[in-house]
Amino acid sequence: MRIISIVAAVLISMLYLFSSCKKEHDNAPAPFLGITVYDFFKTHPDTFIFKASSTIDCSYSWNFGDGSPEISGDSVNHVFDYGYHYVTLRGKTEAGATASTIKGVNASPYVRAKITNLTFSKLPSYRQDGTPWSSSSGGTDVYCVATNGGNQSYTTTIYNAPLGDTTNLTFHFSIPLNIEFFDKPLIIKVFKQNISPQPDELMEVVTLDKNVTELMTNQLPYALSMEFESSTVKGNFTFYWQ
Repeated sequence: MRIISIVAAVLISMLYLFSSCKKEHDNAPAPFLGITVYDFFKTHPDTFIFKASSTIDCSYSWNFGDGSPEISGDSVNHVFDYGYHYVTLRGKTEAGATASTIKGVNASPYVRAKITNLTFSKLPSYRQDGTPWSSSSGGTDVYCVATNGGNQSYTTTIYNAPLGDTTNLTFHFSIPLNIEFFDKPLIIKVFKQNISPQPDELMEVVTLDKNVTELMTNQLPYALSMEFESSTVKGNFTFYWQ
């Protein structure tokens, strides 16, 4: 009986110790992590230097999001291929609390782009109700509005523009795309201009997702134009890299 009592006491002590550790782990404060990137903009294949910081002492691991192995350390180096990459930092305290944070880096000689031209080779001839946009044979007065993140730009009006599958219209833009907007959708709205006070009519909306990131990541050297096409519109953009 004495042996059984001793074994039971040991088991109870171990269970209490495990419960205490688990409770301490569950209640341990999570760290707040930060990433400092030295020379954020790089011309490939220069090396990026990353420095980790935390409100609580941590061990750190880094995932560079490009298929390379994870590495540990509070200060690390990495060389990326071309494009925009997301770096994940994970921290773990001695008490077992964990946290993570993400930072984007641009492995490119360019930090901004500019759209200078938008050419349509196809635009809808008719409204959704089947009526033509223009009641005359001379064409339709049209203009565009482009939006990317916080940037918005208007074109001048093209008068008597031909519509349909044989359209050849070039709108001249000057839309700066800074790096923080590289992965934002680019939205182009085409309007029919009407005589005031009749409001202008929205003819078409073209949305391009992650336009610049896709060009930088998948096409080398960096593309100078991007084509688009849907059932009602067709055309391309011209980019100027900076």
